[in-house]
This record gives sequence, structure tokens and C-alpha cells, in this order.
Amino acid sequence: MFRPNPDTEAGSDGTLLLTRGRQVGIGRTPWSRTRTIRHLTGAAGAGVIVAGQAYVAHDRAVGDDFFCDVDLANGAWVALADRVDPESGATTSDIASSGEIARVVAPLADRSSGHVLPAPCESAFTAWFDTAR
Repeated sequence: MFRPNPDTEAGSDGTLLLTRGRQVGIGRTPWSRTRTIRHLTGAAGAGVIVAGQAYVAHDRAVGDDFFCDVDLANGAWVALADRVDPESGATTSDIASSGEIARVVAPLADRSSGHVLPAPCESAFTAWFDTAR
């Protein structure tokens, strides 16, 4: 199966933003997943880790957007989304939640967590998408 090369971008804090997972060509809900890669040095150890993960989706049917960002290094997360009624323009569903999960230090070489959304993103995405049905 053909997989496009990942997009890379320098983060403002010296990290590397790696957009690896995406589906934007077909379907109702195009999405992309970006990982924040950080190099650790010092007393905490050395190595390259996945320090964060962001997930973005768009509902083509009604034009609504979903965003979730999880900082795996400190456990902070935020999920933002809304649904707007295309006829009235009124917001029918609004998600603005944040919190903390257990801190995760995942070496870049560990691919075991690469194909799932962090739990806060999965829950918020399900709630957002279910409002469109």
C-alpha cells in the first residue's frame, strides 16, 4: 500500500513536528495526526521521544472541525470542536474540554502507540462525531 512521506516542520520550542498519519483524499471526515518529537538530554536520560500528539478532523458534510492535542510529556490535553446547524447558524454542540492523563514517555522507536488516539481525544471525537448522525 502506498503511504505518503511524512511532513516535517520545526516547532517553536526546538521540537520536530511530524505529520505522519493522514487521510484527506476521500470520505466525509478527512483527518491528520501530528506527533511532536523531542530530544532529551541530561539527568533524565538521553534519547528521542514522542512528546505529544495532535489530531485534527473536518466534517465535509457540514463544515465543522475537531482538534485534540495531548502533551504526553506532562499529561496535559485539550479538545476543541463545535457543530453548527447549517440552516440556522446556531451552535448545536460545543466541545471545549481539557485535563490531564498519566504522563507517557514513549521512545520514538516504540511504535506500539502509533495507531490509536490518546483516550481523551478518542472520547471527544466520538462525542463530536455522534452529534452529526
